[in-house]
This record gives sequence, structure tokens and C-alpha cells, in this order.
Amino acid sequence: MNYIIDGFNLGHKIPAAERLLKDGLVEKAIPVILTHVQGQFQKSGQIIVVFDGQEHGNFHLPHFSGLKVKFSRKPQTADD
Repeated sequence: MNYIIDGFNLGHKIPAAERLLKDGLVEKAIPVILTHVQGQFQKSGQIIVVFDGQEHGNFHLPHFSGLKVKFSRKPQTADD
């Protein structure tokens, strides 16, 4: 089975990530979200996690096995 997940929408459902997002610590929240996804959907097929905003893609992101991470480009959002 394949999944496409809106990363920030999910992040607001994960308490640790929600706190970081509320504090504006997006770069710290993204790995928390991806770790959660990796743990929940391991061996479930292809998983693509899409985050809003190309500007968040300009930092070093650790490799998460089995996940593809994408950042939307303006004017699109992850919802698109």
C-alpha cells in the first residue's frame, strides 16, 4: 500500500512535534514527525511525506529509511 502524508497536518497531532511547531522550531519538528511516520508505517509500502514550503527544505535532513520527503513549491501547498 502507498501513502502520501501531509507532514505538518500530522505534526499537529503528535504532541512533541506540536510543541516544536508552536514554538516556531520547524526544523526540529520535521525529524520528530518523520520518526513517528517511520515507526507507524514501517514495511507498509511507499510512503511520501509532503511538507508545506520550499523554504523548509534548505537544511540538512537525516535519512529516514523507507520514506520519501518532499517540500511543496510556492504557490502550491502540501494539500495540493
